[in-house]
Amino acid sequence: MDQALNRAGGKAGNKGSETALTARSLHSTPNSYMASKRPSLFSDDGILSRISDHSLVRKGKSAASDAKYVATRLLKSTGKAAWILGTTVIILGIPLIIEMDREAQFNEAELQQASLLGGAPPAFMQQPQ
Repeated sequence: MDQALNRAGGKAGNKGSETALTARSLHSTPNSYMASKRPSLFSDDGILSRISDHSLVRKGKSAASDAKYVATRLLKSTGKAAWILGTTVIILGIPLIIEMDREAQFNEAELQQASLLGGAPPAFMQQPQ
């Protein structure tokens, strides 16, 4: 129990509510205050600002955005095609397999019945002459 109390803040009490209030006040801080606290690299006259405004960087960002769009569309269409193929196999393929198995069992039962009765094998088993 003492260990749990120490983790929660010890004798000072639980600091969770203070943390929540601090986070809330930081979130509501005006952007101008936060902008003044940024390093000079990110200011309007900084090197990163000048680099990001370069035409080559803009073209690269545009190409990356286009590649992302194409990849997303391709993945979505591939997923749709896989769904269509999967459902088609389930709807058409499985009943066909079941029916073929049923027919094979029926033919085998007919063959066994003919051999037990001592008669000629069924017509589907006779060799053409």
